[in-house]
Amino acid sequence: MFQTDIIFAIPLGLLFYMFVEKLAEVVINCLDHDDKANKIILLLFVSGIVGIVLAKTLFMYNKTLKNKIISNSLMIGGFILVLYPTLTNWSKLSNEIKLLVIGLILFSLMIYSYEYV
Repeated sequence: MFQTDIIFAIPLGLLFYMFVEKLAEVVINCLDHDDKANKIILLLFVSGIVGIVLAKTLFMYNKTLKNKIISNSLMIGGFILVLYPTLTNWSKLSNEIKLLVIGLILFSLMIYSYEYV
């Protein structure tokens, strides 16, 4: 059971990441290069946080929408969306975006430690 969940969750998580990345590029198309990169990275980061929150709340504990495969795939895709663009483009981000990312990570870790630890 666990193996089939992972076999389906990893590709779905990667598809979630690719979908959100292309959606961000299409939505934020009219800005100049530096501002566009900052906005895309911020949108990917926020989308990753939203995916993780949905996976932990809506698809894990709701009786009608409870689905382990979707929950695991949103968790995988959310972690990829949070980590990969932020770490690879950290030097390109403005100081305001860096402050916002660090603040959101701090807030998320505090909520996580309060709820689950």
